[in-house]
Amino acid sequence: MEKETAGSAEALLSAIATGDRRAFADLYRTIGPVLYGICIKMMRHRDKADDVFQDAVVKIWTKAHLFDPAKGQALAWAVTVTRRCALDHLRAQGIRTISLDETDIEITGHVGDRDGAGSSDLWRCLGKLDVNYRSAIVLAFVYGMSHRELTKTLGKPLGTVKSWVRRGLSRLKECLDR
Repeated sequence: MEKETAGSAEALLSAIATGDRRAFADLYRTIGPVLYGICIKMMRHRDKADDVFQDAVVKIWTKAHLFDPAKGQALAWAVTVTRRCALDHLRAQGIRTISLDETDIEITGHVGDRDGAGSSDLWRCLGKLDVNYRSAIVLAFVYGMSHRELTKTLGKPLGTVKSWVRRGLSRLKECLDR
């Protein structure tokens, strides 16, 4: 995410924490498509994704005061809120694992403008990661898999999977901070 976009998203979240509806609308337009994409990927059904997305944006509205820019970027915080909403819905449905084809986790091509500001930077940086790191991160953060589910899907020991996620996130952060 570009520095000025990240800064403006942080400012928008601060304004949302004070009840600023216009700031919420601006944030929604800026990062809504990215968050909705996560909902679609994790839920695999548009109706369910719509429900999760609505829950996530309501949580962002009501919990904006909890965002701390010292702990990370606004987009990362919003993605975490969205991902947790999706995981809560999946758990409530009793869905424990997600079946994936190897091609689902490949980084393919250009991300369009509709995906929100900064998303092309994220996908560019993901594309630079080692395939093992990228797969672990996408499966964990886009598809909502736990470390244990990753071990089954990737066929690797728990320690290896945890290392891939940790190292991949570290390298992703370095790339995004440039």
